[in-house]
Amino acid sequence: MNSPFLRNGVCIIPGRSVMHVGWSTIRKIQAEQHPYCALCGFRPPHGNNDVHHIIPRHIRADLALELWNLVTLCRRYDCHLRAGHFGNYRKYWNPDILKVIGNTGRSLMLAEESFKENQQKIEQALGMDDKMKAKRSHGNFMTD
Repeated sequence: MNSPFLRNGVCIIPGRSVMHVGWSTIRKIQAEQHPYCALCGFRPPHGNNDVHHIIPRHIRADLALELWNLVTLCRRYDCHLRAGHFGNYRKYWNPDILKVIGNTGRSLMLAEESFKENQQKIEQALGMDDKMKAKRSHGNFMTD
């Protein structure tokens, strides 16, 4: 097993990603203060969403523990992967993630709230029976 060692307040584990001492505490604070995905509004029933560095650790390691440099994104709907890293965690990062969140997140949350408020009316208008409702709730809305 690789043994960790410290260098300038950074925990180095050979063969693993570099983590700052204090990261678990800062991550916990971010998750408690901002439990919902900033993009889609999802909050996992158990556990937490991902905490994403707006300016990545490999670009500015000195900002890794700054709360203003963090945003909560989910894995459930791939918001972290797609919006934060353009589909590849290792190759890309989105320097404009806050612009994306500002334009998309609020619209998605409002649309979801509106749908939930009007769901019964929508289902009645579409003539959905219980079988169709069950398919939609399991992600198979368009199939038989």
